[in-house]
Amino acid sequence: MRMRYRALKSLHVFLACIAIPNFLIACLSLSTKPGGIEPHFLPMEGKKYEVVGKASGESSSFYFLWLIPFTPQHRLEDALRSAMQEKGADNLIDIRWYVERQEWILGMVYVIHAEGTAVRFTENEIEENLPLRKSHKNIIVK
Repeated sequence: MRMRYRALKSLHVFLACIAIPNFLIACLSLSTKPGGIEPHFLPMEGKKYEVVGKASGESSSFYFLWLIPFTPQHRLEDALRSAMQEKGADNLIDIRWYVERQEWILGMVYVIHAEGTAVRFTENEIEENLPLRKSHKNIIVK
């Protein structure tokens, strides 16, 4: 009888060790909010380009206990630059983006998803576009 009690107690301890951490990292809620549709990321002004393909990127941030920023702020610009780097492109056109919010027991995660068509400027257009990259404004979405 005593052996059976110990085995049952060990099983309960084992299950508790598995269940409690899983409960603490469980996702409570997941929601998405439409962000927008943009014609391009950087100004095009009639420049000639070639289509590289579809690209997607994301930027995220985590708030510990829903208030304390734990990672850098999520920004649309970071998601778009990530998508451009994926294909080695100079710009994105036909952009669609949305914001995903995940609520966890320990905090909240915001993720900006962006996708569009990656384009590369022709050789004579690349030099003219370089100063425009630095002048683009940061977009922060919450």
